[in-house]
Amino acid sequence: MLINTAKKLHTKFGKYLWLLILLPPLVLLYLAVTRSVNVPFWDQWELVPIVKNVQEGHFYIHDFWQQHNEHRLLIPRIIMMTLAIFTRWNDRYEVIMNVLLAIGSFGIVVSLFLKTSKQLRQKASVIAVFIVSMIWFSPVQQ
Repeated sequence: MLINTAKKLHTKFGKYLWLLILLPPLVLLYLAVTRSVNVPFWDQWELVPIVKNVQEGHFYIHDFWQQHNEHRLLIPRIIMMTLAIFTRWNDRYEVIMNVLLAIGSFGIVVSLFLKTSKQLRQKASVIAVFIVSMIWFSPVQQ
């Protein structure tokens, strides 16, 4: 059934079938831009003292090196603080940055898939990448 659908899509759309893979990330990016709110959520409230210290001009490496559950979030905290400084701590930019990072990592996975695939333009490959794209960019992930 799925193979027949792929054959029909390929005969109708041909080379434009690969554009179907771009649909889920574009939908997620649209949702991130239009539906995100500018309110800290859950663990983001732990960033408030760091933002306060940075704004007052007296922050230390200890602020970024604090333990969070069983690990330390040095690099993510630095990235979040950089975004907070440049965007006046608008969380919408953080959401958009997360979607852009997901698009970049998906691009890496697709390029690895295409390097290992024998036939690059095989219809089954396009359908497989589309299914991975639907799962990767699902707006209901928890």
